[in-house]
Amino acid sequence: MSNIDQKLLYLLKLYADNNIDMNDYSPFVWGKSAISHYSVMKASERFLWKKPSLQDVLSLFVPEKIETTILYFPLTMKLQPCSKLFEMDSHLANKIYDMRFILPLFAHLLSPGTLVYCTQFVQSKVLMLIFISLSSWETSVRALGFYCLALFYQHLEIARFKEKTIWLCFLDFLRNSIESSNPKIPNIVSLFLARVADIFSKPDHQMYRILYPFISRKPLLDIRQVPEFYNLFNGTYVEHRIHREWLLNLLTDGLRTSLDFHICEKRYVFNSLLVHYVSCLSTNQEKVAILRTLNSAVKIKSAACTLYEHGLLTWISNVIEESDLSDMEVLKTLCAVVESLGVNVPDHFYFTTILWKLIPKVKFLDVCTIKSLISTLLKSLSVMKNSDNSVCSKYRISGENMNQLYEVWKSLIKKLETEKNEHMEDEISLDASKVNECLLIFAKISIFWEPILKEDIPEELYKKQLNSLCSVLELIFQINSYSLFHFSDLPIWLHKCAKTDTKHGLVKVLLSSERIKSLTSIIELFEKSFNQEYKYEKSQQPKRKYWTEFLLYVKEISTNWHTISKSLILQQIWNAI
Repeated sequence: MSNIDQKLLYLLKLYADNNIDMNDYSPFVWGKSAISHYSVMKASERFLWKKPSLQDVLSLFVPEKIETTILYFPLTMKLQPCSKLFEMDSHLANKIYDMRFILPLFAHLLSPGTLVYCTQFVQSKVLMLIFISLSSWETSVRALGFYCLALFYQHLEIARFKEKTIWLCFLDFLRNSIESSNPKIPNIVSLFLARVADIFSKPDHQMYRILYPFISRKPLLDIRQVPEFYNLFNGTYVEHRIHREWLLNLLTDGLRTSLDFHICEKRYVFNSLLVHYVSCLSTNQEKVAILRTLNSAVKIKSAACTLYEHGLLTWISNVIEESDLSDMEVLKTLCAVVESLGVNVPDHFYFTTILWKLIPKVKFLDVCTIKSLISTLLKSLSVMKNSDNSVCSKYRISGENMNQLYEVWKSLIKKLETEKNEHMEDEISLDASKVNECLLIFAKISIFWEPILKEDIPEELYKKQLNSLCSVLELIFQINSYSLFHFSDLPIWLHKCAKTDTKHGLVKVLLSSERIKSLTSIIELFEKSFNQEYKYEKSQQPKRKYWTEFLLYVKEISTNWHTISKSLILQQIWNAI
């Protein structure tokens, strides 16, 4: 479904609309086969040219691409190509087949009077594409999908091959389930049918033994339920874990719309999954599979709201507490769940407390996972800050939260230093760039923290808060690349912290020999801000006023603090101002 392919398909439609006979070129072939095939056609006499056979066309289909198509087939795409390209993720565009081309192609290949080798057709996996089209929101796409199945059924009836009875039984099983004209089948059910069709072409498959009796013994399929959920999830077979894994993969891949979630809810699917997760019978592999299913569900807004009402956040909170640092894959999948949930969660206050619980657990995970988690935290904090809800707008980050963030922050800086040592200076490292992105997100989160630096708090708490603040500042100034954050948000926050510090401890610490490097970095940022104006719009200009006021404040306090009043740093401050 690349842009070029879509344009070519639209061009074919324009030919057909303008009464140009394309039958001489049908069925169409593509790729390298098309180059050789149509060049022969041009060079040969018409009566000597041989049309592509069903086998020729089926050989062009790539099994991996079929598998990707049934997972990401655009459910809202119309059947008729148009001049406006159908937008989809660029990384998927070249990995899936365009059903607007494939379904008419199958209708042509299976038309009455054509020679169809049914064995080749089912072995090629293309039947999976027809089944998945039945879950489209577009009636014309579904109608063509049902039409292709009806044509294939006619060929099956007159065919002679060993597995004929199985396939007739399978299609009868679906036909008997259709109660109305051209119904939309939930994506989970159509994916179930597609995967069963693939399994029936491999009698040695592990799932064949349990799925064949289900199809052969029942006259019809209830398309408003998750097929065989209880038998597969709570089975008594020796291979019950294999069956459960297959079912969980089906749920993970099939949950794409609110209709899919609705049929799961009718069967109490998520009640069963969440209970099984915390039971002693659940393996780590099953836990990861359940979390992936949950991740698919919370991407659907209505599903996320329903699960939230049923206590999903409390369940996630308990799971985080019980998760061990060694459960790397479980923690990684948990991060994916909360990232997806962050888009649709109604309660950001409770959600943010859960994110803070997860922060100390991700210290040893990969950079991409950490980045996704802290990005979700930053978005949630921003939503609460701008919320009309008084409870959310008054949310404050605790000192303990900052200490947890600080530990993960430090571990990432160590990773960055290791990365630099392992690569040449002129070599660009992708991981290093991601670490730098993470460090900036950490810095942006830190300015939501309001350290308590008042006179009336215990001295021990004051020192603890002051030490945390200075440590955070030290890490912020280790970020190599500058952004608007350094010239706008940071000076406002630092100025606010200094003003609330009635004991002037922050200034005194910054002027000490141990922390003088941080103050030097502040002066450098102030001087750099003069060169940044041209980079940003008027509304985003560097907030030099706050740097100026902060440095004047430092100068005032240091002048009164006679022990260092004649230090070199004062001259630097004065020169900068």
